[in-house]
Amino acid sequence: MPAYTVEASLVLLVCYLIGAVPSAYIMGKLVKNLDIRNHGSGNVGFTNALRVLGVVPGIITLLMDIGKGYLSIFFVEHTYNNLYPFSLEIFAAVAGIVTVCGHIWPVYIGFKGGKGIAVGCGIFLNIALIPTLITTGIWIFFVLLTNIVSISSIAAVISLPMIMMFFRKPVVYVFISVLLAAVVVFMHRSNIKRLLKGEERKFIKKKKK
Repeated sequence: MPAYTVEASLVLLVCYLIGAVPSAYIMGKLVKNLDIRNHGSGNVGFTNALRVLGVVPGIITLLMDIGKGYLSIFFVEHTYNNLYPFSLEIFAAVAGIVTVCGHIWPVYIGFKGGKGIAVGCGIFLNIALIPTLITTGIWIFFVLLTNIVSISSIAAVISLPMIMMFFRKPVVYVFISVLLAAVVVFMHRSNIKRLLKGEERKFIKKKKK
């Protein structure tokens, strides 16, 4: 086995382990000494952390998840070996996919994690800043319009590949944006069922008068 294969595999393993850090689970233990998987929607992600733990822990969870994605690509960029028979763009794309997989299926807590939006945002902040900021704007717009995170997340990830193509980003980055969109939509399948039934949870519950 070539030496670069072992080296590259170890780098990807680190990316998976970074992605697998369960931010919402950690915040749940630190803030309220609870297992967030047993509360709210049971999801180990930003939205459930916000509902169960509160605004500040929820925002910290969001920043941690975004940070995981950014850090993973940063790590790849600074460990890339020019002797590899593949480009940095291809390696970063694979690392991004591996990191998202770590977030969705984290080894630390029984392979039950989040849905990939925040960590995906961190990855694309590193490799495609402007398209990611535009996509974030789309997410915010739909949150304000619908008050439903799942609709906003799906709309954002579906728009990302088109924005990436508009800005003429590398084909491999466009490809992983399509793959991320497919994964996120798949992970939101239960949300889509609730949306069709009109039973999806609101992001911010309005107080009854």
